[in-house]
Amino acid sequence: MEEIWDSLPNIVGLSTLDDLERAKKQLKADTPVRNHRKPYIWRTAAAIAVLMVITAATYFATRYHFYSLMASQEFVQVSVPDGSLRQLILADGTHVTVGAGSSIIYPKDFTSNTRKVFLIGQARFKVSKDPDRPFIVETQQFAVTALGTEFDLTNYPDEQKAVTTLLHGVTQVTLNNKRGESTQKNLLLHPNERFSYDKLSGSYSIERVDADSEMAWSTGQLDFEAATFGSVLDKLQRRFGVKFICSDNLRRQGSYTVQIRRDDNLEKVLNILAVINQHFTWQRQGNVVVITEKK
Repeated sequence: MEEIWDSLPNIVGLSTLDDLERAKKQLKADTPVRNHRKPYIWRTAAAIAVLMVITAATYFATRYHFYSLMASQEFVQVSVPDGSLRQLILADGTHVTVGAGSSIIYPKDFTSNTRKVFLIGQARFKVSKDPDRPFIVETQQFAVTALGTEFDLTNYPDEQKAVTTLLHGVTQVTLNNKRGESTQKNLLLHPNERFSYDKLSGSYSIERVDADSEMAWSTGQLDFEAATFGSVLDKLQRRFGVKFICSDNLRRQGSYTVQIRRDDNLEKVLNILAVINQHFTWQRQGNVVVITEKK
């Protein structure tokens, strides 16, 4: 982040104040009810606040880094809040499903010899064929290139792993260095293959998966296989637009193989999880869900 920040020009544009107001709204949080009996809640809230600051800083730094690479084009930015999905059709006819808590930046018109977009979060792409202009999805850790294919990509700033799964066609994954610059190291993905990248270690892998199941999120369905309680909560948080407060001990527990349908509400889902793992109770307070370990 520091390297990207130092490389950015010190220019204040017409959108600067709008960006500042958007950042303020993104960082704004309701004041929680004081409760001396649960001090860990305050520690968790403080950690969440720090994470939000880091996420917002990364978002705006990478956004302007992307703009600087393609400064001659007019861009569109679409941000989808938690609890929502949004369908887009780009100028070239590519269909995009943007996931909850995600932002995508793309040219209003594709005028160069590539069709390049920038993603923070999650999206599914059904790329319109154009052999002369490859379609490229840029993230901080890697880029995915396709001519005409269907794939998804998940890269949330607050998650340790970034993944892309291929449903149809062929995609090429190009790894970036720590500055977000291409290393020219390329890997090919074939249908029903998933590329996973660990942001902490820099390690990566390709494995066979059921791509339809992996992409079920784009229809409002969530499929989990041997997932930890923490990874389940992370996806439920974005799906339902709530905040979970839960101890690290509970987040590491469990091996959940469960399917959550698009019409299941949060209360039903939590009750099902509580049956699977009988070591916790939950209580909802507005937009916050407190998960408590049974003694």
